[in-house]
Amino acid sequence: MKDDIEVHLVDADDNIVYNLIIQSVSDNQILATLSGGHVGNFTVKVVRDSVGYSSGTFNFSYEIRINSISPTQGSEFGGTLLTIDGVNFSEVESDNNVFLANDDDTYNV
Repeated sequence: MKDDIEVHLVDADDNIVYNLIIQSVSDNQILATLSGGHVGNFTVKVVRDSVGYSSGTFNFSYEIRINSISPTQGSEFGGTLLTIDGVNFSEVESDNNVFLANDDDTYNV
């Protein structure tokens, strides 16, 4: 039964944005893994071959939130170590991109 089921996150136009990886399926539960993604709200859509699909009214929301940054200023010569506290950062360091911006420029840190 696992091979004939797909789970997707779709946007408001019903376009597939993310495909989830099915881990297990029972008569009343699907366990699926979702890798990181972009912040946003998505509808969960379950598709079963030869049967149809269901999207219900259940939504999934990615949330990445910064709670604080310390220190809030540093030397123009660089070398300031920033501590960014928040929610839902990746455990894989290279998956977390940090950008600092002012009105004129954006810097990839």
